[in-house]
Amino acid sequence: VRKKIVLGGMAVITILMFYWQPFFFLFSLLKSATSYWYRYSYCGIVVVLFMAATYFLTTNFEKNPYILIKISLSFSALLLILNYLNGEQDLTRIYYTVIFAIGSAFVVVYMIKSIDSSRHQIVVSQMLVFVFFVLEMAYGSKLQMNNYHSSDVDAYQLYVSENEQQIEELKIYDDGIYRVTQTSTRNMSDMNITANYNEALSNGYWSISGYTSSPDDIQRDFLDKVGYPINGENMCIVNTSILPADSLLGVKYVLSEYPINGLTPVSDIDKYNGKAVYKNPYCLPMAFKYEKNASGDNCEEINPFLYQKQLYSELLGEEIELFIPLDFQIIKGNWEESVPQTYKVNIPEGEYAIYGNLPSDYSMNAILDVNQIYQTEYSCWLSPSVFYIPTRENENYATITIKANTYDAIKEGTEQFYALDLQKLKYVTEILSEREAECIEIENGCAYFEVDANENENLYISIPYDSGWTIILNGEKIQASLFGECFYSIPLQDGKNIIEMKYEVEFLKMGIIMSVLGVIGLVIIYKKERRKN
Repeated sequence: VRKKIVLGGMAVITILMFYWQPFFFLFSLLKSATSYWYRYSYCGIVVVLFMAATYFLTTNFEKNPYILIKISLSFSALLLILNYLNGEQDLTRIYYTVIFAIGSAFVVVYMIKSIDSSRHQIVVSQMLVFVFFVLEMAYGSKLQMNNYHSSDVDAYQLYVSENEQQIEELKIYDDGIYRVTQTSTRNMSDMNITANYNEALSNGYWSISGYTSSPDDIQRDFLDKVGYPINGENMCIVNTSILPADSLLGVKYVLSEYPINGLTPVSDIDKYNGKAVYKNPYCLPMAFKYEKNASGDNCEEINPFLYQKQLYSELLGEEIELFIPLDFQIIKGNWEESVPQTYKVNIPEGEYAIYGNLPSDYSMNAILDVNQIYQTEYSCWLSPSVFYIPTRENENYATITIKANTYDAIKEGTEQFYALDLQKLKYVTEILSEREAECIEIENGCAYFEVDANENENLYISIPYDSGWTIILNGEKIQASLFGECFYSIPLQDGKNIIEMKYEVEFLKMGIIMSVLGVIGLVIIYKKERRKN
């Protein structure tokens, strides 16, 4: 009775783990799990296995082997009833599960009944059990392989090796401190969208893109404001190069399949995976001085182009017009007749990089054709917001067409087409680069800076805020402010400033203490049980 009460309680708690919101939230580690349901399901599986093991260890099947058949029939009936009430699975697979469950019970009962039989019958029963379970596991593996097999292993290996080679050559070419971004990844859809944003993590270089189930919203919010939109709860979409944003973030090189105005190709590094290495001549150093009264917090623009302009104006200490709004014509579309909506954007003469952004009130699941050079899905899952518009020599206008089931989501007058003035970007980045810290050292978990300054200056550091950082200025621990509500801004003292930053995983020591206490507790329980026995 005691065992049944304990196991019954375990069963109830296990069910509540998945169906009762407080437990669901607790077992999701106090985070919103949204589309990633029940990643802790192994906890429930362990309970089921434990209960099954307890039952098989404590039940005398020789006296009543047919109870297994009763259990399998009850389980199968319940499975079928639940599926018909709220069917989520392929019905064929439900039937196969029922067949294997009942078949397993009959085979095991036959083996139990053969225990007191002749040796020949025992061997036959054991072979039957072996063959049946091999078949069951083989079929289960087949179902898994249908979902998880990989048909592009060779292409994957080639991509990885070429990617590693390109990054290795880049590190040899430039062993400095910088970030790298790219316009495409290994797994791009036909319409140039992807969720593969962890290539920098796997190849050991710094990037502004990444995919994680537990992201830092401070970083994501900043990227969203400059034009790399937040997608779900996992990543920002970074598959183009927005030059002012990249420059502020320390992106010195871009891996791209196509040229981008303002970037210069690095001829010393070969093309790999169709991507050449382009250098960003406007890249800012990872730490530089700016006026103390600038914070970037006053930049409330939702327009990513004007937001970047305001950030640079605050850093520079004067108003700077980086982007020029472009005139354009709209040729209305008709989704009922499958007629796309077209924007004819005037291109100014001079050194410019052209960008567009079409804010929509809701997802349009559209196809965007950018000047008949490339296409991308737009206003949908994994799609960008700001897009680069490649232009041809002596071209007077660029054509942007969007095809969707509705065009009402784009309010007339909210469309954004801008030309980035590369001369002004050069002007502002040259001035800010002259204010670079004298010494910059950044490694995993620590950073060191030396800078001569006046007391009315701050040091912008291209390291996003995280509670794990400890900052020491001239031997004293300080609380730094933030620039743009994201990056560290250190108030400098008159004269020489030495800044040390050290990172420690939050609650690491407490975690170690709890783990040690847990091991000690297990040892005590083990010794106590051993003395009992």
